[in-house]
Amino acid sequence: MGHNDDVLDSLTSEFPLEIEKITGLFYESTNFTEICEDYVLCIKYIKELEAMNDSSKETVISDLTLIKEELKLELLSKIQNT
Repeated sequence: MGHNDDVLDSLTSEFPLEIEKITGLFYESTNFTEICEDYVLCIKYIKELEAMNDSSKETVISDLTLIKEELKLELLSKIQNT
């Protein structure tokens, strides 16, 4: 399974009611694909940081969470406008 498949699987798991729209946009729009990749990376990094035993991680987690939410809103906007 390739990187794109992993990203697509993550998104369709999170938004199961939008599988067709997500899949179509993912393969048709480079911009949408990049947003998806960034969103999935944010989720991955947040999980990795949460697993670490380091008190300085909270600010980074907070920043990544804000970025993740902005990307999520952008994704949902693009999905809904399809």
